[in-house]
Amino acid sequence: MSRHTKKFLGMVGFTIGTAFNVVVLIVLVVAAYNFTIRAYGFGKGYSELFFEEKPYAEAEITLEDGASLQEVAAVLESEGIIGNALIFRLENILKGNNNPFNGGTYTVNSLMSANNINYVLRQVPVESNDATIIIREGRSVGEIAEYLETNEIVGAGHFIEVANTGDFRYGFLEEVPPRENRLEGYLFPDTYFISEEASPEEIIDKMLTRFEDQYDEDCRVRAAEMGLTMDEVIIIASMIEKEIRREDEREIAASVIYNRLELGMKLEIDATVLYALGVKKDKLLYEDLETPSPYNTYLNEGLPAGPITNPGKACINAALYPSETDYIYYVVKNDETGEHFFTNDYDEFLIAKELYGR
Repeated sequence: MSRHTKKFLGMVGFTIGTAFNVVVLIVLVVAAYNFTIRAYGFGKGYSELFFEEKPYAEAEITLEDGASLQEVAAVLESEGIIGNALIFRLENILKGNNNPFNGGTYTVNSLMSANNINYVLRQVPVESNDATIIIREGRSVGEIAEYLETNEIVGAGHFIEVANTGDFRYGFLEEVPPRENRLEGYLFPDTYFISEEASPEEIIDKMLTRFEDQYDEDCRVRAAEMGLTMDEVIIIASMIEKEIRREDEREIAASVIYNRLELGMKLEIDATVLYALGVKKDKLLYEDLETPSPYNTYLNEGLPAGPITNPGKACINAALYPSETDYIYYVVKNDETGEHFFTNDYDEFLIAKELYGR
């Protein structure tokens, strides 16, 4: 075979080989693309299922001793406490919460996180002379006091007085500046087991201990990275708790707060005005926005004087880990679901207000 023939065949072989490699590459790219699209669709479906708004439900769950995670998840789903048993099981398995449960009767509700549900269901069963109190996220000190009085635990006035004047020696409280409603933000929402003769001091101690447990070292390190104090984090978390109902909007709303603060804009958050007014109203009037108060973010720049409610862990996390957006406005789109429209454009904001009747 001549030298030219060998050279020609070599070139042909190289071309065929290159073409084959290109075809293989195209096939792999197409396969990867299809896999990504399918994975996105699968993840999006589960994400929507996970974040789907559920009506409030409360149930008394009775467990047999040694009940499995699968059995408990099925009961919780059937009672409307969780949206999906499989997601609940996977979340707990990943966190190492896969041990059998103790027998007993417990009260849980649909506003509780998977962690809180586990915390409640894995407690030592309550005695017959004990009471269960459920402090929901977003209840202020005053609302907690009313709840306790309604359930004939302690008087509302007595509870508020102790909250404002009692001697509670927790290190984190030394970081809270002197102000009215000094424990607002720090009575951690959760389910508690108390004796029927429990005093306000005992109840508050349980809530403060739970806060100390939940606002852990990771929270403190993250706050320091952001240049925030613990109190500032809780103030921001409290505004998110009162303003935002949807789980998938908390971090976005947090970004709006930080963006407005960075731009030197007033926060203009309705929930702070309602707290200043001390009343419950479906709609604010323009005259309400002129209410003189260090909590009124329509009148004052920066953060309000203190938290406006007691936030749960999810809103604390949102304050610590906000989304990265350029949004500075939001408008409620749907009163039923609590969904918001977010934008960084003032004209779009005005159009949205008109469109959604705000």
